[in-house]
Amino acid sequence: MRNAPANRQLSDSLGKLDEHVADGLVEIRDDAVVLMPLGHLMMRNVAMAFDAYLGGEQRGRFSRTV
Repeated sequence: MRNAPANRQLSDSLGKLDEHVADGLVEIRDDAVVLMPLGHLMMRNVAMAFDAYLGGEQRGRFSRTV
């Protein structure tokens, strides 16, 4: 697969959204991740799943979300 590292990283990020999907905040489609109206209040938390800078040792260096 040509974009294997990118696909693996995206797959890891999507896996972090399982709880948000279960709560009805996000919907994962074949071609998009959709933030549902109820999820707008949690937009930052959803975006954090895709933030490459929040890995491992970086986790405690940023402001926390509610």
